[in-house]
Amino acid sequence: IEAHHKIPIHTFTGEHRILKTDFALLCPNCHKAVHIYLREENLQYEEAKIKIRNILKR
Repeated sequence: IEAHHKIPIHTFTGEHRILKTDFALLCPNCHKAVHIYLREENLQYEEAKIKIRNILKR
């Protein structure tokens, strides 16, 4: 299991307290897929999650 920051750390300005609700626990394959969708399709985390779930339902 890997932890994914739902809001990218590089978007924080100044100090930011990280909460456990800021993370999504993902298997390595889904974590990689989320990063691909965030980077290549400019999706937000929730949009990438929905896309991956729809693919897995097929």
